[in-house]
Amino acid sequence: MAAKNPDKLRELQDAFDVEARKFNVYPLDSSFASRVDPAIRPSLTRGRSEFVYYPGMIRIPEGSAPDFKNKSWTIAAEVAIPRGGANGVLATIGGASAAGHCW
Repeated sequence: MAAKNPDKLRELQDAFDVEARKFNVYPLDSSFASRVDPAIRPSLTRGRSEFVYYPGMIRIPEGSAPDFKNKSWTIAAEVAIPRGGANGVLATIGGASAAGHCW
């Protein structure tokens, strides 16, 4: 298509260049997948072995949570159950798009 329409190709390239400069997308690169890897970012959790979570904390991002993958681990919780009983999830790993585990 480009070989048949070199003028249109140039027009589209120029239009792309204008928009790319306007929205600061240069330099273009294909390293997005490696840049979003939590392992290469600064971490508040790396090297820690104890985490405390308080009522109301929800949706803790993977990069801000303990790394449970491919290792043995233990979880403990202090729970106050009212006289009438209680039910519900204390903790879960995984999300709506992945198979999770609940305790």
